[in-house]
Amino acid sequence: MIRRVGCITGVCSVACAAANAAQAAAAGPAEPHGDRVLPLFPPLDGATVDVMILLILLVMTALTVFAWLPNRAARGLQLLAFALSSIALGTLLEILPGRLAVTGHAVLCSLLNLMGVVFIAQAIRAFRRLPALGALPLAALFSAAAVPYHYWLMVSDSPALRQFVVSLVHSVLLADASRSMLLPSVPSRRRVHLPLAAGLAFMSATLLLRAVLNLVVSGRRIPALAPSLDMLSSITASLTLVGVAFGMVIASNMELREDAERLAFYDPLTALPNRRLAMERLFQCETASRNSGEPFAVLYLDLDGFKPINDCYGHDAGDRILRQVSAAISRVLEPGQLLARIGGDEFIALIHPVFSRREAEELAAEIAASVRGVRNPGNLELGISCGVGIFPDDGATAHDVLRKADAAMYETKCRRDRSLRVSA
Repeated sequence: MIRRVGCITGVCSVACAAANAAQAAAAGPAEPHGDRVLPLFPPLDGATVDVMILLILLVMTALTVFAWLPNRAARGLQLLAFALSSIALGTLLEILPGRLAVTGHAVLCSLLNLMGVVFIAQAIRAFRRLPALGALPLAALFSAAAVPYHYWLMVSDSPALRQFVVSLVHSVLLADASRSMLLPSVPSRRRVHLPLAAGLAFMSATLLLRAVLNLVVSGRRIPALAPSLDMLSSITASLTLVGVAFGMVIASNMELREDAERLAFYDPLTALPNRRLAMERLFQCETASRNSGEPFAVLYLDLDGFKPINDCYGHDAGDRILRQVSAAISRVLEPGQLLARIGGDEFIALIHPVFSRREAEELAAEIAASVRGVRNPGNLELGISCGVGIFPDDGATAHDVLRKADAAMYETKCRRDRSLRVSA
């Protein structure tokens, strides 16, 4: 089954075959042994391949666990470790001499392999934030596989038809995993998701081909698939499994890094840039303004009437208001103009370039009008106070302009008419 993971195995097999072929072609360097030439490397038989695959499975399981332990927030890695462990245990039972009855041994190995593939499908769903496969679909799938499997095990013994059933079920589960990975994602993650989806689809196709070959073999009354074909299909599927496992670890680490960057630079409630990112962009605006000679404006914004809404209707209502206000202001701004939430109900907008103070004042008036149009519980009064600072007119540095805009905003708040105040 997929138990035969084989990146190293495949390399070793190719290397051994190439070395033996080369030595057979040039028998001179080799030492003769009777009438034949001894190969440089011994040929790989099924038992050797199984042992190598088991070792690779155990190493991959350990690597997945070590990748998951320090990053327990990584979705799907724990399930992937369970999948590899289950397949490794099934491989171990197939290698060891059967201590159970032959029937029980075959059922247990197949069950462990099937559980491993189910864990792979569930791991991919967890990784893509999709709901797990429910108990009812899994029960139906297990039942549809168990009935013919046991019939061809206990009534009419046919290893080829048993492999047909098992490979077909595995192919269906891996096709679901590939479909889950193909769902739309952000461009930065798509370059990892698409290869993973292709690998899972290739595994599904390989196992589907194996199921068809076993069905053809059973129709010709041959007990089982030829060992060479069986080993080739197993190594092919296993080679892809190693790539999928590595890809899952890489993709999980990439998502964790992006999530950490998003938490560091963006406000989780409104998805706007936070104070840290706003300060970086402020300094960038100052540098660009000094180089180009084009001024920029800082609009310091503070909501009016937000506290009564938060106190009367709760924090959930307050959070909704903040999200609605953020969306309303963002619709006013043009692409390239930054809106950031710097704390509580305070925002700043960076406008670069700005060609006149009047332009900044008009934009502030549009923002105030957009906020007044936000619906709130109880129809309480909701407005916004704004202070405007222009670089370099209102300060020699970006920090000076920000302080002037902040001071102007507080002066505005103190005025009864909440009129717009521009820093002098």
